[in-house]
Amino acid sequence: MARIFSDGFDHYTSVLQKWDAQSGTPTISTASARFTISGLQCQGISCAQNNWVQKNFANVAVIITGFAWRPNLVATVNDGLFVCLDAGTAQVTLGTNSAGAFQFYRGTTAGTAIGSASAAGLVTPLTWHYLEIKITVSNTSTGTVELRVDGNSVITATGLNTQATANTVVNQVRYGEMNNAANLAPMLYDDLYLFDNSGGSLNTFLGPRTIRTLMPAGAGDLTQWTPSTGNNWQCVDEIPPNDDTDFVSTSTVNQRDLYTLQGLSITGNADFVTLWDRMRKDDVSARVVQTNLRVSGNDAFSANIAINSNYTFSDFTQETNPNGGGAWTQTALNALQAGHKLIA
Repeated sequence: MARIFSDGFDHYTSVLQKWDAQSGTPTISTASARFTISGLQCQGISCAQNNWVQKNFANVAVIITGFAWRPNLVATVNDGLFVCLDAGTAQVTLGTNSAGAFQFYRGTTAGTAIGSASAAGLVTPLTWHYLEIKITVSNTSTGTVELRVDGNSVITATGLNTQATANTVVNQVRYGEMNNAANLAPMLYDDLYLFDNSGGSLNTFLGPRTIRTLMPAGAGDLTQWTPSTGNNWQCVDEIPPNDDTDFVSTSTVNQRDLYTLQGLSITGNADFVTLWDRMRKDDVSARVVQTNLRVSGNDAFSANIAINSNYTFSDFTQETNPNGGGAWTQTALNALQAGHKLIA
């Protein structure tokens, strides 16, 4: 599987709960959401001048990302909105210019422009667009860059030197306003996916997408953990998470908790489902948990997750319906339950 990360920004408000670094004070709120969906919490992230968020991951040579993006105005100077990095040094940056065009650069926007700019006038103030980017890092004239805007290819360039460091890898990405250009800020971001090109799926452009976040809405098939108060599912349904205010817990190996989720209406099928679970341990024992997706009595489990003494998010992505291995249809999503199992 090629998914590295994805985020709808809908169920938390503190950036460093899920991201690895930030500059300035990017803010997550309902005011920055791309869409409002009845019955569901919808949020986005706002990046003011020189504000960005960073995700770290293992070395890859190719990255593919899609995200909804809304600038404040057209830049008067070259300004970066996305950058892929090798250990803190920019390999390739996507920026915009005063003509309202997009341009890739080796390194930062102060570096060398690579490939041709897009047509002018594609950057439209206060308007959401869905950007999709593919970058192959190479210094042997086999590097490539591609940008799609709302599903349309606007830059495709091959035969490039896209390597600014000593290595042909990417291990970090940043989303945000990179160059302290006041007129473009705030930049808003939402509905983000990040892939590499490995595996048999989730390794290429998806087209414009939205990420919809479903919170627990009732008890599932198994209710074996102990609630700190009230009902199990009501201890894990807060936005943002309230950690020790209310919670479920167990010290009994193999006990499980499952929750039904909010209803959802979609057109077509979902590309994947990601379960986010926020956990900590409260004793000195080595604690291991698996997270769990269930449809009609059929389960998919994450790999073992070692739990530490600080609250931490973990994510588990399932590309196919556990009930038969097919697509995530409307029916499958509405039958979905989510939860966790204590392993040790």
